[in-house]
Amino acid sequence: MILFINTFITEKRFVKSDDPRFVDQRKMNQINYKYFYSQPSRLDIFKFTLSSLSEIQWSKVIIYCELDEDFQHYQKELNNYIKSLFKEPEISNFRLSDHQSWKIAINKILKIKNDNLIWFLCEDDHVFVDWELNYLKKIENELNKLQLKHKYVSCYFSHWPEIFSLIEKKSKKLRYPRKILQQNKYYTIIKWNNNDGVSIYNKNILKNIFIDNKIEGKIIRIDDEIYRDKSVKVPDMITIIPHKEVVRHFEAYLHVNIRIYWCHPLFIPKGYFQNKVKLCSNFNKFSTKDLLSKKNMFDKNFNNLIFPNNRIPLYLKNRMNTITDINKNKNFITSYYNKNILRMACSSSLIRRSNFNPVSVYKFLEPMFLQKYDRFNKILLFRDVLFAWTIREVILYLYHILKRLQKSFL
Repeated sequence: MILFINTFITEKRFVKSDDPRFVDQRKMNQINYKYFYSQPSRLDIFKFTLSSLSEIQWSKVIIYCELDEDFQHYQKELNNYIKSLFKEPEISNFRLSDHQSWKIAINKILKIKNDNLIWFLCEDDHVFVDWELNYLKKIENELNKLQLKHKYVSCYFSHWPEIFSLIEKKSKKLRYPRKILQQNKYYTIIKWNNNDGVSIYNKNILKNIFIDNKIEGKIIRIDDEIYRDKSVKVPDMITIIPHKEVVRHFEAYLHVNIRIYWCHPLFIPKGYFQNKVKLCSNFNKFSTKDLLSKKNMFDKNFNNLIFPNNRIPLYLKNRMNTITDINKNKNFITSYYNKNILRMACSSSLIRRSNFNPVSVYKFLEPMFLQKYDRFNKILLFRDVLFAWTIREVILYLYHILKRLQKSFL
């Protein structure tokens, strides 16, 4: 698979709307994030993202990265860092932003032989969080099979709490209608006509986006900016929806109303870039020592940083030098971990985007994602399902169900 990144590193955050409600929400999200987390620089976040992606074997690495004026004096340092992570990467110190430059870049990709899949990333902060590579390999193999029968194939690998809701067969009407073609214990395959700048694409999709569509003179920073043009017809795509979180947005999903206590933002552990991460475990936390300025951040309502030793993400596992295991209660760690996954998978229903609840998602998560117990496996797993939500979340879910029923009778 080819790694392709096109991004701009800046501390400036751009609001997309003049709607006061939207602006206020964005400000509140930033306040929430800064209160619970120490905010690293965008350059460090990008380096963190790159380091996580370096755990994957790539046939080719192509990076277009432009630094804002505040970071330009770090250009050489960044280039050297990229070269230390990847074998013979192609680095360009600018961002693709117009149709002509995109056409040149995509034509180069189309000429690469023996690899038809592209990990396409037009952001600086989507981190590979899996604890293994086998699952990603399954997805890659399935995409290779699918493109033998279908022209356009993809996998939406990020925004998992949002995208996971698409596997529900009886969900409410969506902005992008889709048809479920296949479901197994690893993933769901759908047919729809949507795309995003954080996906695995085959070459035919990139050719359709940037070459077949004749849109001259427009600013194009990410691929879906072309498809927002009403004159452009979006082709039907065959897309894999993972049943397991593979990638997470560094700041999580407050910008789409998924709260911190349903899916926590990521963090850069102290000593990470020096490969000297120290992990510790005690009764109610599993975290990096002296990680954040706010010690109370690890309150149980705000994180799922606790995880069993066999679920430590690759980006962390390969950079830690010590681990202190104080907690001997393995069942507690397993239960806490499972409940947080269940809460994250159901978060879309609490903002009225699906009808999922911990019981209905269990069958999708249990084979691949949930951690097994040593004894009384099914009984303890079912206990996690029953007690995954707080009472407040149960009431909120029932409220949304009643509102939908009320509308159906009107």
